Amino acid sequence: MFQLISQTSDWYNLSDEEMKMYLDQIQVPGNANRIDLSVSHFLKINTDSEDTVKMRSSLALDTYDYVLAAVNNREDETREGGTHWSLLVYTRESNTYYHLDSVEPLNCPHAQRLAVALSGDPDVNVVQMQCRQLKSGVECGGYVVHYIELTCSMIVNISIKAFSDIPSDFERATVICRENTIQ
Repeated sequence: MFQLISQTSDWYNLSDEEMKMYLDQIQVPGNANRIDLSVSHFLKINTDSEDTVKMRSSLALDTYDYVLAAVNNREDETREGGTHWSLLVYTRESNTYYHLDSVEPLNCPHAQRLAVALSGDPDVNVVQMQCRQLKSGVECGGYVVHYIELTCSMIVNISIKAFSDIPSDFERATVICRENTIQ
């Protein structure tokens, strides 16, 4: 998938619709749930509403070992989109949220708000993972698609129990995942 995206001329500057299209094509393992972009955004901006509680319940997140959610930094509901995407990953076994942000710490507060909405816990901890940082500032959507693919591949190919089972440097984990996939 990432190879397909990176071969297009504007893979790095994905619109919200293109992000959704690419993410919908990713094969997510049965023990994982990828939350739709609009749902994760709704949850992020409505962390303590009754609707959030209902939506969280309808997602049945406690039935999955992993939850993957793209995080957008949009604040103004009157404007389209935001300016940055990152990835939030929850692992049930360690009961931990991990955040991969290619412009760290730009989306940290947004990831924290989404983790609060998903968990219902205002004191939930989000671990910031080391990952490749953007060079030009516009590839964040492509990075999120790539990181979701890699996370799904790691879940299937190296049976991670928690992100803490893999190196803290996500780029090194990528190499480990590829090596295990090739064997």
